[in-house]
Amino acid sequence: MNGKWALRDRLKSRVLWAAVLGCLMTVCSAFDLWPRMGITAEGFREIAASVGAVLAAFGVFNDPTNREGF
Repeated sequence: MNGKWALRDRLKSRVLWAAVLGCLMTVCSAFDLWPRMGITAEGFREIAASVGAVLAAFGVFNDPTNREGF
């Protein structure tokens, strides 16, 4: 499989987009952007940062080209 098709497969992966979402959530927490968006509950921000880190880690360790394994 050439590189162009491998990239397309990765961009179709739901895990990739979950990881991107996780990274965005982590960045929002790191730069304290949640209050600017109107989200002020400290508990939510901590949970969002934790979920973001887990989603990002899952995306790093996942191989979308392997349909049978992680």
